[in-house]
Amino acid sequence: MNKDLVKYVALILSILASISLFFMESLGAFIPKMMQYFTGIKDITKDDLYVVNLGYFGSFLAGTLGLIFGFFSLLFLIFTFLNQSRKNEISEIENRIFKLIELLSEIKNQNQLSENSKKFLDENKSISNLDFLKKELKNNHLQFSNFFRMLYQILKYINEHESIIHNKYCKKKLDKNVKSYTNIIRSYLDTNLLTCLAINCYCLPEENGEYDNYKNLLERYELLEHLPNILPMQFSSYLYYDQKAFGDSTWFKNFNPIRYKLVEISHENNTKDFCEVFLKFLSKNNGKWKNEKVLLEVCINQTTGFLDLSISGIDNEEIPEELKFRMKKYNSTQNLTLSNYPFNASCDEFQPTIYKDGNKLKLSYLKPNSSHSIGYEVHIALLMLSTDQLEMEFNNTSKSYCILPF
Repeated sequence: MNKDLVKYVALILSILASISLFFMESLGAFIPKMMQYFTGIKDITKDDLYVVNLGYFGSFLAGTLGLIFGFFSLLFLIFTFLNQSRKNEISEIENRIFKLIELLSEIKNQNQLSENSKKFLDENKSISNLDFLKKELKNNHLQFSNFFRMLYQILKYINEHESIIHNKYCKKKLDKNVKSYTNIIRSYLDTNLLTCLAINCYCLPEENGEYDNYKNLLERYELLEHLPNILPMQFSSYLYYDQKAFGDSTWFKNFNPIRYKLVEISHENNTKDFCEVFLKFLSKNNGKWKNEKVLLEVCINQTTGFLDLSISGIDNEEIPEELKFRMKKYNSTQNLTLSNYPFNASCDEFQPTIYKDGNKLKLSYLKPNSSHSIGYEVHIALLMLSTDQLEMEFNNTSKSYCILPF
């Protein structure tokens, strides 16, 4: 509800209530009685009463019209005052916001945060564990701290003055005028710095909710709308934050239909690693997925905790009837790694890998030639299309390595 409108209505009702006290029905009968008292006339004829009332009616009409004109003049003055007061208030808020944004930009440039954020991501591009990344960012990259603190203060200031900006007493949905300010702030965040911001606002268990308010502000103002889905850590952020933080993002649109399932798996298994969440999603419903003649099966070894993936029915004489992959967690980063060679052929220069490639899970391995002396790198790409549909691709590459048979 508009705040100014409430003020105007309340003011008008108060003035009308005051005026009504002077024009009660009994006032018309009271005037002739008063005239009788002062003139000593005990009996007034109808004609006299008509003339007297007509005179008083003229005085009443003149006074009423003057009062009405005065009333509307007062309203106009009040409206002008309130309108000017609101403009001054908005202007003051805008000036403060833009000064803070200017200071934020200076901090960014002085600390070379675009370059430092890129360096941080390059050093940790394969890591998805937000706990590890947050500790690394917090302890070894202090140049980000001033920038993130200033950004929090700006968002907090906007949040505290939302009711003045949108001029409403109660508005739960984000107002477009408020959003325009946060959009300007977001324009100062390149994708690398935005990724670091998402990591910074992740709350470690030992921080006891210290960053929860910051996280809520990111979600309310949809600051992660332009966060890409390229690195594993970016997908981890997608699982951690509420979906509204990403606004109308197209980066994660393929996951939105199954987001609730992915978040559920992430919480159940205390992991945000793309590969692990992906495979544990595939292990649901007996873990069997069929694509034409190819059957993919995923199961969890309850004893060792390993994830086993097998692919059978491949129409290729050079590939065995069944490819078997075993995945385990790498202790420090909690990322999944492939721990076996499906073709029983090893190479010091090549390690089979499981990794995130956009929205796809990819497995790379070596396929030996007929003499078992050279191995060609092959990629298997898996893409979830829905809760019951999976797409599989097999891609041969021209990369070759000298291999040693087991």
